[in-house]
This record gives sequence, C-alpha cells and structure tokens, in this order.
Amino acid sequence: MQSSALVYYYKYYIGSTAMSSLVATIMTMVPMVANLTVPFLAKRLGKRNLYSTAATVQLVGLVIIFIGNLNTTIIIVGAFISACGYGVKESIYFSMQADPVDYGEWKTGIQAAGTLSSVNGFLGKVAQAAAGGISGLLLAWGAYSSTATVQTAEALLAIKAMYLYIPMILLVCSIVTMSFYKLDKLRLQALANYATFDNVELVKRCLYLFAGMTTEEGKISSNVFVKPENIPDDTFLYEYSLFFYLRSL
Repeated sequence: MQSSALVYYYKYYIGSTAMSSLVATIMTMVPMVANLTVPFLAKRLGKRNLYSTAATVQLVGLVIIFIGNLNTTIIIVGAFISACGYGVKESIYFSMQADPVDYGEWKTGIQAAGTLSSVNGFLGKVAQAAAGGISGLLLAWGAYSSTATVQTAEALLAIKAMYLYIPMILLVCSIVTMSFYKLDKLRLQALANYATFDNVELVKRCLYLFAGMTTEEGKISSNVFVKPENIPDDTFLYEYSLFFYLRSL
C-alpha cells in the first residue's frame, strides 16, 4: 500500500515529482545495504528483538516524514531511516519462517516446510490484494482524479493515510504482536534436542564438562565453552548445582 501511494503522496501532497523519484530510489537502494547487517544483528539481538527494533526504526522514519510535512530535507532523512528499518525487518522476517517449521517438526514429528511456505505465500498474496483494494476504496472515497492538477482535501487525506497513517498503525500492531513471539528460543531448544536425542555419549560428555568446571564454592555454571579452551561461564543457575548434588547422593 505504501509503495503504491508513494508517487501520489509526493506529486500531490508535497508537490514534487522529483522527490517521488528520489525517495523511491532511497527505498530501493538503502534496504539492500541494510540487509548486509542482518546476520550480525541477529546474533546480537535475536530474531524477535531484531524484528521489533527494525519495525521501530521504520516507524520512527515515518514519524519524521510526518513531522517534516513539506520540508524536503527532513523528509529525506525520514525516508532514509525508514528504509533502513524496512530492509532489516523484511530480511529477518523471511529468516524467521524456518522457526515454526523446526518447532512443528519437534513437537509433532511432521515435516511441513512445504505446507507452511505455501500458506505464508498465499497469505502474502491475499494481503497484497487487500492492500490494493483498500487503496482503491480510499481513493474513490476521496474523489481522486488523475486529470486534476489539485486534488480535493479528502483525496489528499486518503493519500496520506495510505502512505503514512495506515503503515504506522500496522507497524505498531506488528511490534505488539511480536512481543508474544517465542519460537526463536524454542527453535534452539528443538535443534539441541535433535542433536542429543538417543546420543548417550554426547549427553554424558556435557554432564562431565559441567561437573568438572565448578567454582571453589561448588557452583556450576549455566554454560561452558570448549573452544579455544575449556572455560566456565560466569553466570549460574542454582538448580544445576542442586541437580548434580542430588545425583551424587
């Protein structure tokens, strides 16, 4: 919806076709560069947090464009910030599609990658069709005329809603929805279960590593690292120590 409204917004609301070309270029090129930061940021923040952060950055960019009104410099800054958030958000979104596949296989034993991918693609097409339909309804409500030099106030409001208001509302909804997303951590648990299932020697090795790297007080670290050398983490879970103590009785 926003991409289709871009030309209308800058031609009729801002009054500059040159700005529409410039912003369109920013929205095309900047996300390509922003995508390169996703692997690093995903490791640092996690997928869910990265998605929410990127959506927030995109939202901030749209707010700046809204505040800038007719100031082209502020609009360009807002478009750049929004494009950065958009690029990262879209990239990590496609990466997150693997999480429900692994989690579903772990919980049910059914490999449904094809089905889930098809459902996701179908919903994407439905959303695009709905966005196009809503855009058409808004322009019709505003009595938009492609031949008019100056659009009605209602048409300008519809165009602004398509470019700013609705995307901002949807971004807020996505941030709130993502706060309930837990599969990024559960996916790691599923992968760990795959590696350790029925692998007694691996499990024994892990238990021995934990038990062999205790502190002077007998506490057991929550994590141990084996490369480049055996190093216990400096965080502790007391149930780990209790577990090993009970096992020793």
